[in-house]
Amino acid sequence: MSESDLIAGSKPTNYSANDWFYMKAKCGTVDCATANNAENECCKNKAAVQNLQAVTNNLGSTATQYNDAKMLYNRELLFTVNILAGLVMICYYIYVNQNVFPDPSAAIQKLGSVANSASTQLSALKGVAK
Repeated sequence: MSESDLIAGSKPTNYSANDWFYMKAKCGTVDCATANNAENECCKNKAAVQNLQAVTNNLGSTATQYNDAKMLYNRELLFTVNILAGLVMICYYIYVNQNVFPDPSAAIQKLGSVANSASTQLSALKGVAK
């Protein structure tokens, strides 16, 4: 596969960690900096991997993936900050205006008085019906 195929995107880049055998133990002793090892298959593989990584990094897909991940992170961070700020504002509003909201115990007492009056009405109706 040539560089023009990679840049044009006509052929997908398929490689795995096992393709890079220069990282294995048998290639660890080979010094690729010397001229007599230039034809060694470990050194050829290392050069091919470096070329592949350089071409892949020059493609737009790596930068696009990074920018997409950064955009999603920033959006979620902003959403979280907005939720926390809204929660703080609601708590402050309730604290400042706590006398505006009805007291729950007063509401329960009113419900009790309504129930008592309803029961007296029912008993009065039962007494009239007899």
